[in-house]
Formats: sequence, C-alpha cells, structure tokens
Amino acid sequence: DVAMSDANAAAAAAADDDDGNDKESTDSTDDLQIPDDLEDDNDDDKDTPPADPTDAIVQAMTQKEEGNAAFKAGDYTTAVRSYRKGTTVLKPFNKSNTGDDQVKSLLLTLQTNLSMVCYKQEKYKMSRDVASKALEIDP
Repeated sequence: DVAMSDANAAAAAAADDDDGNDKESTDSTDDLQIPDDLEDDNDDDKDTPPADPTDAIVQAMTQKEEGNAAFKAGDYTTAVRSYRKGTTVLKPFNKSNTGDDQVKSLLLTLQTNLSMVCYKQEKYKMSRDVASKALEIDP
C-alpha cells in the first residue's frame, strides 16, 4: 500500500501549493470531475456496481492491489484507473457517508492513493481535490 503518511504529506503539500505554479488549471468543484486524461477509456467501470456489499469490497480490494502494483512499477496511468474503478464500485455503499467502517476505510485508502498518484504526476490541484474528498469520508 501507499503509506498513509505519504498520502497525508502529499495532501498537505498539495494544499499548501497555491502559489500559482501548478501545472494543472482545474478548478475545484463540489463533485470532483476527473479530467479526460485520467478517465479510463474502457467501459469496464461503466458496469452496474454489484448489489452485494461483500462483492463490491472484493472488487475494490482487487482494484486497490492492481493500483498498488502499478504505482510501484511507476505506471501511474494504470494506477489511477485501478483506484478510480475501486472507488466507483464502493461509492454506492457509502451514500451520504453512511457506509460501514470497512467500506469507509477502503474508500479512504483508494482516495488517498489516488491523491498520491496525482501528486506524483505533478497534478497538484487534482491531488488536493481528491484528498479533500477523502477528508469528507474521514474528517
């Protein structure tokens, strides 16, 4: 896993990096929109999420592990796709932040890992926005 302290450091650094030198010019929005270059071109994540929370957790864990492997290999594009797919699978089970602790914990990990990948890609505003979404899960 991407170390939580590293993700927190990335979030803090991204939040402090408001000097106008960001390489990305995406505005923060209430509902985070992922730019086209971070979107998955496959339709795999367009499938209906599983109805069973256990299946969703298994799928999200698999995506997290794939993302972690890609991150370690330096394949940040694949890591972003994996973390986003995992997040997409879990979101229906955490509407209005009412999911159980296991769903919240995994969703938080996926979001902080995604923030770290964005930071590594020098997409500082996106990293900050994703980290802010993680804070909504666990303030």
